[in-house]
Amino acid sequence: MRSKLYGRIWGFDSDITLSSVQNLLALNYQESIGYLAGRNDLKLSVRDSTLMHHWSDTSSVKTYTTQTKHGSEKIRYFTAKGNFETAVPSTSAFTDEEQTTLLSRERRVYEHESHVIFLQKAERLYSIVYGNNAAEKVRSILMGNGFTTRRKTAWGKIDTRLAQYSLSSDFFYWAFHKQQNNAPISTSYGNVSISDVEGMGRLSERNQHNTKGTGSHCIEEISNKSALGINQTIYESDFFFSIASIQLVLNLKAQAECVIDVCRSLILNPQNGQFDGIQGREDEVFLKLYLEVIPGLLGAYNGEISKNTWTNSQAIQAQKDWALEVIEDLGRHHNLQIQDITSLSYFGGSGD
Repeated sequence: MRSKLYGRIWGFDSDITLSSVQNLLALNYQESIGYLAGRNDLKLSVRDSTLMHHWSDTSSVKTYTTQTKHGSEKIRYFTAKGNFETAVPSTSAFTDEEQTTLLSRERRVYEHESHVIFLQKAERLYSIVYGNNAAEKVRSILMGNGFTTRRKTAWGKIDTRLAQYSLSSDFFYWAFHKQQNNAPISTSYGNVSISDVEGMGRLSERNQHNTKGTGSHCIEEISNKSALGINQTIYESDFFFSIASIQLVLNLKAQAECVIDVCRSLILNPQNGQFDGIQGREDEVFLKLYLEVIPGLLGAYNGEISKNTWTNSQAIQAQKDWALEVIEDLGRHHNLQIQDITSLSYFGGSGD
């Protein structure tokens, strides 16, 4: 069992549909191993000299129903498994320096797989790719967007940066503010609670380097509150999301790429009303995440901006509050007195 599941969502050109993509899965994706081409002296079978990329386990078309305050929407989808192989370099594929004796296939070719959900929503086809951290390999090898030898133009261009799934730094500030105020977020799909923030990735405008804070309630760490207080760019965070039927612990990045902590995430079992592990229900988890949770949070965030309930001045005030908390925390840690603070030049002191 994997302890982590990587996921992301992509969009296809308008002429790619749920039915047409099923035909694309049947294409031949096999790829010759370059350094074995023309090696007739080795007397290899096709399988021994070829990477056997292919799609498998294609399901029938199913329906996922999202429930909103305004009604329901039925979304058609099917699942498939993307299987691809990678070969060791030629320097590691032979038993001798003369490269006359080839290792057995299982010692020089490695198998990989990713799960893909193809879904039709609002006249456009999307794919949710999840499993190991190999989505780009799936796109390159099995979706025709790779090198010339792999390219299959019938797939068209795949959009990996969907505007409706773009999470700005301000969105993360808004989410942190909600979590710190312990306020459930009302979305079209129901209330979402962010009960903890366990990590954040930030980009320092001063030093142009990436840093990451971790740990339960990591916003309470002085270094992280300091970063929020000086408006550093946030590009990812580790959240604990909770809605009526699912509890997710995941890392969420700016383009809605995610890494779900499988061992700590739960989903409601409708038969007994208890929360169980997500193993065996991964399709449902990713459908709910990308069709309800993230769109719901973005909708709530954009709604507050349009109604002026989350404004630039509120964001600045939140940053000021974090900065004041840093001053208080440092004062407590170092037994600072008010005169120590007011002696600083910014507060009118001499700075000595």
